[in-house]
Amino acid sequence: MIAALAIDLTSGAGPLRAEPEKAVPIGVMLLGLRTHWFLPSAPVSAFIPDLGVQYYLGDGLGMNCRLRILADGRYSSVLTGCLGIYERESGYATLDGNRLTLRPVVSSEATNPRTYFRVRWGPRSYLIESDQLKEYCDEIIIGREPRSSLRGFYYLDCVQTPVDGLPELPELGAAYLRQKFAVGRIIEVLKDDRVKIDLGSKDGVAVGEDLTIWYFGKFGSMWVTVTSVAETTCTADGPPGSGGAGKSLEVGKIVTARKRQGAPASP
Repeated sequence: MIAALAIDLTSGAGPLRAEPEKAVPIGVMLLGLRTHWFLPSAPVSAFIPDLGVQYYLGDGLGMNCRLRILADGRYSSVLTGCLGIYERESGYATLDGNRLTLRPVVSSEATNPRTYFRVRWGPRSYLIESDQLKEYCDEIIIGREPRSSLRGFYYLDCVQTPVDGLPELPELGAAYLRQKFAVGRIIEVLKDDRVKIDLGSKDGVAVGEDLTIWYFGKFGSMWVTVTSVAETTCTADGPPGSGGAGKSLEVGKIVTARKRQGAPASP
């Protein structure tokens, strides 16, 4: 049985202690699924006021991990699923540049400190484990990020505001994107759901290639197929009914393309 963690509030300064889980009514259990338990105090050196936020990763069903970091550096994470609470963890967070380290003090599982890159993308903030940086970049290339729902497998703090451009990545990730990825925009919407895009052969675009259009509808992105290519532009066909004002294909929408071998890296 996984141990539940609780703060001894009666003593005023008592540490977290582990207590066996007890049978509780299902309504009470559900109300407590998102409850965070924090250590009673934090070192002054841990003060990071811009991290007083909550992050989420998961599929909204069988895996939901909520990580809350207080401005004084204390954090709490709760992993829940179909059967209730699976894990709880509390400890201290420290920030060094764009690297966030979580140091668990009390956990229902044996865990070691974990380090994440904090990646800013406009108003959004992601936490990406260092060994997942390239995978995260691949999600950008294929259009799964930036996502339009909190559901996903990288910690994210909000999705309310659409983002533009590219995220502020560590150089390792930025170099990977420059090598693999070209970014442009729709510059003209043509008849019959066709668009003109400011990416061309110099960017490695070729006829028959599928390009990703970013938008914030139900799925967050869509694909168009290149039908002709010039040096700096291309035309592409979108799905039926996708072109025109108020539709998915509009002037200014971001377009991304995978780079073919031999194409120059983006500046």
